[in-house]
Amino acid sequence: MEPILRSANQLSEDWMFPVFVLLLLGFAYIRSTYNIGLKNTWRSSFNVLWLRQTMREESNVPKEYIILQINFFILIGLSLYCLAKFFQWNILSLHGFLLFLFFTAIVALIYGIKTLGIFIIRFLVDGDFSLSEYLYNLFLLHRLLALFLFLPVVLLCYSPLENTPSILIIIGLFLSVFYLYRLSRGLINALRSDVGAFYIFFYICTLEILPLLLTAKFILIQRIG
Repeated sequence: MEPILRSANQLSEDWMFPVFVLLLLGFAYIRSTYNIGLKNTWRSSFNVLWLRQTMREESNVPKEYIILQINFFILIGLSLYCLAKFFQWNILSLHGFLLFLFFTAIVALIYGIKTLGIFIIRFLVDGDFSLSEYLYNLFLLHRLLALFLFLPVVLLCYSPLENTPSILIIIGLFLSVFYLYRLSRGLINALRSDVGAFYIFFYICTLEILPLLLTAKFILIQRIG
């Protein structure tokens, strides 16, 4: 289905500007009050030893990490909103800010269910099997993605419509690379921890592949409808 260009030359809407201001305020607050957290996020994302040391030192989740996680959900929600608007998808007959909130809530819900699933698996198998590290790595890379995605999402909203496909591809590449990196890193750490192949396969099928398939099916149904 080819996108239909409208009279407006951008995907931006009035409510997006205060959303981006809030995101910037969040980043500025973290930069000014918890700069060491940003350094730990960067180092832990690419150094397993540093990741494990940071996990040991952080008994409680810093509020700055929660802010970055919320920023990640908002940026993904904005990206999905722009995608739906550009291709004129009808999602539950929602429009504007309500549709953005819907996408943001769905993304947060998916990762909430994934987190709950990890705790359930740990309970059923009566062991950790490096799942705590996998969960920490999951939200760690979200925090890093929140930093990387801000500028592309701003461009997605405020660039001319003819640039939208290219920007969507760039955002998709960011998400794909980080997803594959997170998945491969988790698999390598699980194998090094002597986690059984059955548990690895069970986790990948139920908490990685299944949510993607269900999300894709939902979008496809709404698009056809």
